[in-house]
Amino acid sequence: MNAQTVFDTLHTKVTSTYMYLNIAVPKGKIVVQSSKVCGASVARFASPNRSVKPQIQEDRNGNLTVLVGVARKTPPDELRAKSVAPASIGGNIQFKRQFSNLANLSSPSPKDFTTEFRPDPTLPTELHVNVGAGGSKLDLSGLNLYKASINSAFSDIWISYSRPNLCAMKKMDVHAAKAKIRIENIEYARAEFISIQNDMGETEIILNNHAQPGTTIYLSSGAGNCKLFIHENHPTKIVIRKGFFAKVEVDGDFEILDKSAFVNAAFYQPNAKYTTIICNIDFGKIFIQETAN
Repeated sequence: MNAQTVFDTLHTKVTSTYMYLNIAVPKGKIVVQSSKVCGASVARFASPNRSVKPQIQEDRNGNLTVLVGVARKTPPDELRAKSVAPASIGGNIQFKRQFSNLANLSSPSPKDFTTEFRPDPTLPTELHVNVGAGGSKLDLSGLNLYKASINSAFSDIWISYSRPNLCAMKKMDVHAAKAKIRIENIEYARAEFISIQNDMGETEIILNNHAQPGTTIYLSSGAGNCKLFIHENHPTKIVIRKGFFAKVEVDGDFEILDKSAFVNAAFYQPNAKYTTIICNIDFGKIFIQETAN
């Protein structure tokens, strides 16, 4: 079976004011990173299976839908509808329809399929990622995301930031059925609310001191350990809601407000906003560690 690699550059229309970006990959590795080019997005697909055809669909307003492994093409009327309604609806439905065909994609490993998408950093974007198995590496540094939704069945999720999001994000949702979730420098998302749900797997969150605090993070874990790394200078309150079989381990200068809440010393800074982390865990252990780097 001969491998194929497809490159495509999409130039942002002058009339474009936002982008709905849907990436649905039942099997394979996903990479998302800024194109670092004003006015252009770049896509790359690599697959050993020529029957898996990537689809980049662009409506007349410049909004994009990226789908991999979808058997049918989206009719023009559906594309027009995506310009006025969240494209995630159609994208998620199509993803669920063909998720059952995972076993039909003949490849030694899901990671032999690679989907890379590098969005235009200047265009306000609503990002939706759906992945089945393989791996997800999402470097969201310097993008213009006003909303993000990342869903995984068995693919590990790695979200990292080295620069802040260009706009204030309304909400970020991250959900994995059975996988590892790691989010580095989560404060750079500049999100009002972040929901992280891991039904079964390890979860790791790194909260540094690079941006103004104030985010509310809701972390839900069914079975698996959770590690929270909190910078000593980032005002933080952590609320624990645990089941009978869950445990909590704290390392650092944290004060216990009551039986279920911890705050660090920075929490008491005058007139300081603080980040709230609400942890809900059924089985496993929550490790809370203070950092100074």
